[in-house]
Amino acid sequence: MLERMAESPWANTINTIGDPSVLLWISGAIFVPAGVALAVGFMTRLSSVALFVTLVPITITMHVAPGHAGPLFKNIAILGALIHFVFNGSGAVAIDRAFPLAAEHR
Repeated sequence: MLERMAESPWANTINTIGDPSVLLWISGAIFVPAGVALAVGFMTRLSSVALFVTLVPITITMHVAPGHAGPLFKNIAILGALIHFVFNGSGAVAIDRAFPLAAEHR
């Protein structure tokens, strides 16, 4: 991924934001816990926002370049799904739904 960052037409912008290896670790530190939280339905809206805010700059700097159309459309689809979760919340079997139900039964 660091090689792709160096080859990106946005390489100067990426370097202006910060060290690419640090940015890569930060994105991973956000993607893993927020992705797990979203997958199990815990803090769905917050995890969706965290993933969205992290994915937008990555999509712009890494995939809006010649020869990267496939990952661009994949990321756009993921961003659309994240918008869905931000506005609609979690599903019926998510952990988010279990906590209010447990409080009502007490």
